[in-house]
Amino acid sequence: MKKSRFFLCAVGLISLCVALFHACDLGGGGVLGTLYMSDTYNGRVYTYDPNTQTSSTTPLLTTGEGAGDHIYFFNGICYIAVGNNYSNTPGVYAFDPEAVVPVAESIGTSISAQFIMFYNDTKAYVTEADYGASTGVYWFDPSDPDAGLSGPIDSGKINIGEGMYLQDIVASNNKIYVADNGNGRVLVIDPATDTLLKTISTSTGGTTGLLLARGESGEPFVYVANNGGYDSSWNPLPGSIDRIDTRDDTLLQVVPGLSAGHLAYHAQSRKMFAIGYANTYVFSTAGSPPFAVSEVKTRTGASFGGSDILVNDFLLYIASHDFLTRVSTLYVFDTATSSEADHSPLTVGVSGEDGITGLAVR
Repeated sequence: MKKSRFFLCAVGLISLCVALFHACDLGGGGVLGTLYMSDTYNGRVYTYDPNTQTSSTTPLLTTGEGAGDHIYFFNGICYIAVGNNYSNTPGVYAFDPEAVVPVAESIGTSISAQFIMFYNDTKAYVTEADYGASTGVYWFDPSDPDAGLSGPIDSGKINIGEGMYLQDIVASNNKIYVADNGNGRVLVIDPATDTLLKTISTSTGGTTGLLLARGESGEPFVYVANNGGYDSSWNPLPGSIDRIDTRDDTLLQVVPGLSAGHLAYHAQSRKMFAIGYANTYVFSTAGSPPFAVSEVKTRTGASFGGSDILVNDFLLYIASHDFLTRVSTLYVFDTATSSEADHSPLTVGVSGEDGITGLAVR
C-alpha cells in the first residue's frame, strides 16, 4: 500500500523530547500531553501546554475553512471534521503536527463532516450531517488518506430515513454505534458488512454524544448524551443520559432530567462528566443506576457549559465560547476533586474572532 504524503513527511522529522517538567498546580506527575484546540469560525488550531499552563497566542495552522468542530489524533496524524457553513469547503482535513510548517489538506470528497471514529489502522468512519439532514456514514483508510473518502454506506443497507441527523460515532464489541439526533436513536452497524443491525430508541431526544466506559465487572457500555431537543414552539425539552450494554444492546436511562451534549470519563475514579449548553455535571458510575448527579461549577460558584469536554490524566478540559462576542474560554479542573485549577479559566484563541469547539490531546 502506498504511503500517504502525511506519513512521508513525518518520516524525515525527528521528534523532540521535553526534558524539563513544570509542575502543574493540580498536582500529579510526569509530563502531560499537549492539548490541541480547533476553532469553528476560521479553521485555526491552537495549543495549550498543561505543564507550563499556557496557550499559544498564534495558531499552529489553519484549515482556511470554518465549521471545524471536532479534532482527533490517530497514528501521529491530526484530523479535523469540518462541517458545511454555506461558504466553505467542508470535509475531513489532516495535517502532520511534526512538520516544520504544518499544512492541513482535505483528504477527499467534500462532505459536511461531523464526527470521526478510527475503527482500526485501515478503516475510519465519518458521520455526515448538513442543516437538518444526513446522507449517511462515510469511511477512509488512515494508512492511505490520499485515497480519499468512500461512501456513504449503501442506503439499501442503512435506510437514510426522514429526519436523520447523524452525530457521534464509537465502536464496541465488534459493532459501530451512531447517534441519530434527528430521530432520538442510536444506529448499530456491523463493520464487517457495513449493514444496519438494529436501531435503539433513546429515552429522550437530542441524541448527540457517545462514550465508551467499562462497567464494574468489565461490561462493555456505551453511554449516550441526550440534550432533549425542542418542542414544536422551540422550547427546550429535558434530556438524559442513557447506557447501552453492547452485549445485547439493551438501553437503560441512568441519569434523568438534564441536558447533555458530550461526555468524558475518568476511569481511575469511575467518574463521568457531562456538558450541556449552560451546565456541567459529574456522577459516579459505580453502583446501580439511576446515578446521583452533582453540578460542577467554577471557583466563583458560577454554572457553565461548553462545546467539548476531554479527560486526560488527572485533568478535565472544557472548551466554551460566546457566540455573540466570539470569546473562547478553556476551563481546567482536577478530575479527583472536580475543583477548578488556580490558573483557570484561560482565554484562548483571538477574542472577537475565534470559537473553540474541539479538543484533542497528543
